[in-house]
Amino acid sequence: MTTQLAFAFGMLVAVSIAMVIGIVVSLVKVIRLEAKVKEVNRDIHNSIDSVWRHLNQIESNLNRRIDDAEMHISREIDNQTGGIHRRIDETHRQFNINEEEMRRMIDSRFDKFENKMRNSAPITIEPDMAAIDLVIEKTKGKKQLLKD
Repeated sequence: MTTQLAFAFGMLVAVSIAMVIGIVVSLVKVIRLEAKVKEVNRDIHNSIDSVWRHLNQIESNLNRRIDDAEMHISREIDNQTGGIHRRIDETHRQFNINEEEMRRMIDSRFDKFENKMRNSAPITIEPDMAAIDLVIEKTKGKKQLLKD
């Protein structure tokens, strides 16, 4: 019986050693697999970071191009409105010049008229009685016809 017991213990030790070796090999594989998973995870994160950097660069380029386009449009609008404002200012200035010239001309003409009036013979406002009497005589007969 001791031989059977020794054989059973020997088998038990052999199976135990085989199980320990199997566990150790499994642990080594799990550790290697974990390292590969970490490496893949790191690669994924690096790829994601690279994509984000690339997207940020594209966004920066787009924003710069939009800013450049806005500046160009703003400059063009300023140039166009500046031209319009210059034309309006020039027209307004010309209008003021023409208005001033017209005022000077009217003042000059009025002064000439005033001087002519001062230098000419005075106007008498006394009525011509003979002419008034003649008009009255001519209209008397007509008033009679109108009354009848």
